[in-house]
Amino acid sequence: MNAELLDLIKWLTNKKRNIHCLLVEPKYYSTYPPLGLLKISSLVKSYSYTTELVSPYEQPKLKPDIIFVTSLFTYGWRKVKEAVEYYRTLFPKTPIILGGIYASLMPEHAKYEIRPDYIWQRVIPEAEDICPDYSLVPEWDGSILFSSRGCIRRCPFCVVWKIESQYEAKNTISHLINPKYTRIIFWDNNFLASPYKLEIFEFLEKYRNIEGKKVKVDFNQGLDARLLTLPFAEKISNLKYDLIRLAYDKIEDRKYLLKAVQNLTEVGIKKRKILVYMLYNFQDTPDDFLERLKDVMDLGIVAYPMRYQPNDSLEKDKYVATSWTPELLEMVAKARRVLGSHGAFPPYDGLIKKIIEAESLDKAMYLREINKNK
Repeated sequence: MNAELLDLIKWLTNKKRNIHCLLVEPKYYSTYPPLGLLKISSLVKSYSYTTELVSPYEQPKLKPDIIFVTSLFTYGWRKVKEAVEYYRTLFPKTPIILGGIYASLMPEHAKYEIRPDYIWQRVIPEAEDICPDYSLVPEWDGSILFSSRGCIRRCPFCVVWKIESQYEAKNTISHLINPKYTRIIFWDNNFLASPYKLEIFEFLEKYRNIEGKKVKVDFNQGLDARLLTLPFAEKISNLKYDLIRLAYDKIEDRKYLLKAVQNLTEVGIKKRKILVYMLYNFQDTPDDFLERLKDVMDLGIVAYPMRYQPNDSLEKDKYVATSWTPELLEMVAKARRVLGSHGAFPPYDGLIKKIIEAESLDKAMYLREINKNK
């Protein structure tokens, strides 16, 4: 069935007029509110439906006519199953729609293991240009938005082009921003590929100067170093930000990273404000990862190692690539916790020296044992 969301709701609820929608966020870890559910809330409220956001095992205030459950990464599917089973027990006759990343990537698994009444794959077209219903998350302070969907790249480790096959960009974002918030958070997977990036940069510069707003901008998914030219670096430097995020996933991208960092620092952005996502445990080797790590430390910027998880992984941190071992992967994880800060390797003098002088990754990640007898 290719029904749009509102038609689907009416069909599943037997075309009731007054519909109460229960929005369920499973108990997996996330530092952000469930954007898809908040957008659904805004959409259905525009049709005079009512909504309620819960997380298991909260009791809803009203009996729902339909239940929406979202999902994140595939390895978090058990939490999704728990949520569906809990609210199905409470409301056995209420239809359940399951959406989100896991539902889009593994619909057959979800159909067999979780058994919702309907699985919604990919994005919701009607909700794309709607500001999320932030009234459901009163403690939150940040406008989360996509100024573009998809990506012009086809990186084999990434799921974006599988879920959002076409790159589509918006020419404005003003309608997606809550004026009360102090942050604007871009979830674009390749913002710099947008044909409207200059217009959006200009809007951001003007917006932060309206009534003295001190609004921070966060390109949360990272900026494409291959597209980060000096003029765009200048545009970024005019914004208020905490971090500028890039990626360095393979050694062949070294020249792009070096140039992007050069452009950013040339316009006055401090190196410790530049964070680099670094994929490992994919098609790389430990030596390759160490070489990239040395590049980042030598540049004096922040490294953020990211362990590869297969797009269909049902267990987190179980996959071990051919060139890696479980022991070495555990060493990297422990070093991130002990030597790093919030999972990142900051460019501290001692850490830079330790990594650059290391002959192998296991030596770079080695942690001295504490003698408890002393």
